[in-house]
Amino acid sequence: MKSLLFQAMVAENVPAWQNFLKDAQKVSLPLGAEQLAASLWLLPADDETYLALSRISHRHGIASRCLTISHVGEWQPLSSVP
Repeated sequence: MKSLLFQAMVAENVPAWQNFLKDAQKVSLPLGAEQLAASLWLLPADDETYLALSRISHRHGIASRCLTISHVGEWQPLSSVP
């Protein structure tokens, strides 16, 4: 199973950043997606949500990056025994 970690980089241009955040809030997140912070999302590897957020960031001149995460099973807390 794969997930994507999408991060938008905080911009010095405050109006552009605020407009990005406003538009990003309008993106409907699929099942299994989480917004971890104002500029950080954990997304399923379906590419649709990633593309939507990426297009919004480019439209507003906001840099972004994406990290692909491959995991075998369900997430486990560090305190649990596998």
